[in-house]
Amino acid sequence: MAIATVESLAKLLDITPRRIQQLVAAKVLPKPVSRGQYEIVPSVIAYIRHLRAIAHGDSGDLLVEKTRLARAQAAKTELETARLQSTLVPAVEVARCWGAMVTAARAKLLALPARTAPLLQPLSTEGAIEQLLTDRLMEALAELAQIPFVDSSGLDHPSPTAVAPATNDDREPME
Repeated sequence: MAIATVESLAKLLDITPRRIQQLVAAKVLPKPVSRGQYEIVPSVIAYIRHLRAIAHGDSGDLLVEKTRLARAQAAKTELETARLQSTLVPAVEVARCWGAMVTAARAKLLALPARTAPLLQPLSTEGAIEQLLTDRLMEALAELAQIPFVDSSGLDHPSPTAVAPATNDDREPME
């Protein structure tokens, strides 16, 4: 059984003599066999096990665990606050909303030919036909922009889409 002084053991473990005493008090290292005298092998093995536990996240240190818990609780509170302020939306709700919007857009756009074809026949110029098609398309897009977003909490939010007013070739809004 090899014995070392606290200073020698501290050099061997690359820590301070004070840290040796702290680890003994925390029951990480075995108690000295006599004042300031430690068994080398059991002390080194205990210190290696302590370092492995820390590396695996099991420090056993109450202060470290309380700090970790406080950080986790703070992160959870921040996420909850963001959700309540509508700055954070669950991915499931985003997917549901976008799915509904895409379905509505598809239905509106697929209905355009049937709704517009009878109105095209009396028109004779390309410009008039283009204007009618643009107007009908903008109407459909404006209707889609008015669809409100309702999240799972039942809160009604403005539509996440916006439609810019149509412009003519002079970049002036059309009426």
